Amino acid sequence: MLRAWIRCLAASLHVLLQVYARLRSGADAGSGLPRYREAVLLSRINERLHRIPTAAIDAGIAAAVTAGITIAIAAQQESEDAGAAAYLLGIAIAVPLLVRRRWPLAVFLASTLLVIAYHALHYPEIRSAAPLAVALYTAARAGHVRAVLVVVAGFALGGSPG
Repeated sequence: MLRAWIRCLAASLHVLLQVYARLRSGADAGSGLPRYREAVLLSRINERLHRIPTAAIDAGIAAAVTAGITIAIAAQQESEDAGAAAYLLGIAIAVPLLVRRRWPLAVFLASTLLVIAYHALHYPEIRSAAPLAVALYTAARAGHVRAVLVVVAGFALGGSPG
């Protein structure tokens, strides 16, 4: 079963690489109809993805982070006491992601402080990288690389809470 799955994955990857190579070759409408059709299909998919409102994307990201934190807390609930406060603080870590595009550095710093507070209160362990990854990327992408490096260095030198 595993071998069949690997073969299927390899075949799919091969097809995707062929499509990518054709699109990169600069095919136009006159040279090779299949290449043109693939380019049109990909541009339509790209247009549809860009129609999704950014608020919906941010809400989806925040919901995914919240779900991940909740699952991590629930998975360790048997071994440690995880009260409602742990879940609320876990949700609070993800809430700033709703405004990550408007205030990227503030969101990163707020999420970082909330993760540190979560671990300082000795709630069930969640890994720090997962909840902070989106905020870190957004802040760095917005040009706040120094601040991001200072926080990451602080985690590295002081020991990551998760």
